[in-house]
Formats: sequence, structure tokens, C-alpha cells
Amino acid sequence: MKTGDLVEFASTFWAKSYDRHKNPGIVLEVYVTSASAKVHWSNGNSTTEHLCMLERIDHEVRPPSKNW
Repeated sequence: MKTGDLVEFASTFWAKSYDRHKNPGIVLEVYVTSASAKVHWSNGNSTTEHLCMLERIDHEVRPPSKNW
């Protein structure tokens, strides 16, 4: 995981935390020594989360359609 990655809070155990985060979020900083990241969430809040609680969102880039 790196700065700029789009992430979701992905923990079934901490399900109530999902409500306060409002996925998705963007990674602002990664703290290697503590295995955590500062994330700015779509609801405007920023939190520091353990990397194991975050799942990176990968988007497939598709070429533009030629049938317009």
C-alpha cells in the first residue's frame, strides 16, 4: 500500500466502524514501522488504521470505446 491508493475499510469484526468511515478513502501517509496508514475518508474524516484493516481498490483501466 502506498500514498494515493484508494482503499476501503475491510473488517467484518469492526463492522460498526464502517459507518463512521464511509468508504472509500485515500491513503495520505503510510507508517511502515507501525504497519498503519493515515486515510482521508469520503465523509471528510481522517483516521489512522492498521494496514490489515484496509483493502486497496484496484480499477481496471479500459481503452475508450470507438463506438460513440
